[in-house]
Amino acid sequence: MEEIQGITILISKYKEKDAILNVLTRNGFYEILGRSIFDFKSKNFIFSKKFINCKYEIYKGGVGGYKLKDGTFLKEYVNSNNYNSLIALDYIEEIINKTRDGIDSYSELYDLLENTLIDLNDKNIFEVLCYFTKKLTKLLGINLLVKETDSNKFYINIKEGVISKFKSDDSLEISERELNFFLNDEYITDFDAQKVLYYESMLIMDKFNIKLNSLQLLFYY
Repeated sequence: MEEIQGITILISKYKEKDAILNVLTRNGFYEILGRSIFDFKSKNFIFSKKFINCKYEIYKGGVGGYKLKDGTFLKEYVNSNNYNSLIALDYIEEIINKTRDGIDSYSELYDLLENTLIDLNDKNIFEVLCYFTKKLTKLLGINLLVKETDSNKFYINIKEGVISKFKSDDSLEISERELNFFLNDEYITDFDAQKVLYYESMLIMDKFNIKLNSLQLLFYY
């Protein structure tokens, strides 16, 4: 028997009422088979939501991976009935699941995710996602090089991962406020968060050769 505590990232239906819970802990990801997760009469129905923090008692059966024996619900971070929050959570879920193999520090990812979920309750969702994505790129080992910005205009080259004063066929213009976002860790506002999020996402998609389907909902929000 083993006890873990973590945040549920993904829930995949398995058979009629069972599910596979994909849980992020400080030590890594766990895939846990939960019986009767989708049966509202079951004690396990409380675990059928994503992005909740729970304690799980798990064990390894004779066949397959981990199975859920019991659990304790601890916290729900975000109002799941809020549409704004739901589209933000879709993005977070997708980008984590498609880049998780590139993460070395699960503890840092756990802290980043928890702080992001808390911030979604009272801050602009695009700004929150910008800071989440910026920190995620660092955890993934993607370093955006900033050089020669002594100019009135600044350009970001997604393919090369460079911000500079030089324009090329592959570069896109950014403002001084957007440049400050990339240069500083403190929480600033009043920049074009949708545009910055697009550039950040493009950078990750290019480096990992993935597609983020959730972006469509975000940018038509």
